[in-house]
Amino acid sequence: MKLRAESFSPWILERMEWAAGSLESFDKGSGAVRKMLEIEITAEGLRRLAEKFGKERADLRDTDVEAFQKGTLKPLYHEPPGVAVVMLDGGRAQVRLSDAAPGVHEPAWIETKVANVSTYTDVSFTLDPEPEPPAKFLDPPTVVKLAQQMKGFSGKASAQERRKAAKPREPEAPKCSDERKRPERKIRTVVATTKGCEEFGPMVAADAGRRGFFEAKKKGALGDGGLWIWGIVATHLVGFVPILDFLHLLVHLYAAAQASYKGATDKAWKLYVKLVKLAWAGRVAELLGHLRKHAQRIGAPPEKCPEDDPRKILSGVIEYVEKNKDKMDYPRYRREGLPISSAPMESLIKQVNLRVKGTDKFWVRTGLEEMLQVRAAHLSEDDRAEAHWARRPLGRVASPTLFQRKPAA
Repeated sequence: MKLRAESFSPWILERMEWAAGSLESFDKGSGAVRKMLEIEITAEGLRRLAEKFGKERADLRDTDVEAFQKGTLKPLYHEPPGVAVVMLDGGRAQVRLSDAAPGVHEPAWIETKVANVSTYTDVSFTLDPEPEPPAKFLDPPTVVKLAQQMKGFSGKASAQERRKAAKPREPEAPKCSDERKRPERKIRTVVATTKGCEEFGPMVAADAGRRGFFEAKKKGALGDGGLWIWGIVATHLVGFVPILDFLHLLVHLYAAAQASYKGATDKAWKLYVKLVKLAWAGRVAELLGHLRKHAQRIGAPPEKCPEDDPRKILSGVIEYVEKNKDKMDYPRYRREGLPISSAPMESLIKQVNLRVKGTDKFWVRTGLEEMLQVRAAHLSEDDRAEAHWARRPLGRVASPTLFQRKPAA
């Protein structure tokens, strides 16, 4: 198995890396190695191995960034993709002091930055293939649940909303005659870091460049409306169409409707339906007109009013729509076959957080950065996780004391 100068072959070390980066803890990873490979390795030994492998992957990433910035990074493929989409968002993890006495000292939550770099099937339409919002966006319990998940709203769908949801729905409007399959995701790669936007942006651009995204026929960049996201798109993803994630917009519009008619369930729901239909149709001027009308009706928020004051909520939604109105041409995006939902990004953040986020997980920053590289490699759907082991120079990676073969029965 090509043991050569290392304690174990690349085949075994690759599986150790997978266990360290894919399971919830180093303890579980150590147990998986014991079960799958019949090799004893301590949790601490697995951590040290994973950090070494993560450092190697980070060095390769930084080499690609440098080459991309110099214009010498060669795309991996001869043909650029038809549709290239980059989604950006942030996760969370806890860090602690690294050079301190044993124990957790000065714990703090920090934001991790993650990119979903995906190709999609190429479809186009002469007319909007879905002129009406999907039924799930007009279903009260579903919308309430979505709002709870994405914004932390409390409470459940009211009895009135449940009854409304149970009523037979009107037949959906016929789709345009040239409707074909929606764009489907093909290959995803993942970029993740603890570093700031100034360093994260070039990492994302380098990964996109490596996959030929800048030469793609269609290019889109989705975000939740954060200014740091649009800054990266404008600086490092030139030529990509910026798109406001419709799910985040939907949750903001639901909050605006609830704030406009606090305690009046039927009126609030009717307003929400009107707002979401305007947004889906890309009629942003009318959408803002309705929001401003209700803001005028309930009044401007006074200074130092609480965050849950309906006037403050509605004012915040108007500001959110104003700042993102140039990224809300949803009919055009649908005709061009570009995705308008960052649901795959939300799923990816959960997958990353599964390994690095937890109230009982306290990382040193360097260790977290290295683990994110391992996690990102194994969440990517190209061959980068395995290809590293095919070209990696052999050499002893750790002290033999970290390993103990499981004795024969």
